Amino acid sequence: PGEKTYAYGWLAPETNGMLLLTIVNDSRLEIYADNSSANWDLISTLSIPTESAYGVIGSPEAFTAGGKSYITLVVKENTNYAPAEIWVWGIVSGAERFTLRCDDGQGKIIRTDPETYLGANEVFVYYNIIRGAKFEVYRCDAGLKP
Repeated sequence: PGEKTYAYGWLAPETNGMLLLTIVNDSRLEIYADNSSANWDLISTLSIPTESAYGVIGSPEAFTAGGKSYITLVVKENTNYAPAEIWVWGIVSGAERFTLRCDDGQGKIIRTDPETYLGANEVFVYYNIIRGAKFEVYRCDAGLKP
């Protein structure tokens, strides 16, 4: 149930198969596994962490590092260009899920478009900050190994 938008698929090391993520009702992610038929099985539902100041998910993209899948995304104030936080989430549901807020923690800043870079020894997340008509690029060390 719910309005599903923004489908994104990747080859996941956890399953040796395809996974698909989708945003549901702008406020959570659902992860589906390919069951080799016409259907996909829901394997994980990821909600916005309680410490986030916002309630709308945008720009999710999956990447793999160290044999696990992760997702970069923004959690923002509304569905437009709006104040936002940059996050990295693991795909596992529950208390053991990896979550990292990956910006400087300052509030009410428009942040967009997180992109992952897998370096030789580290994983970085690059994102934009919009100040008026000016875009600035920032980088966060995700604390993960490729």
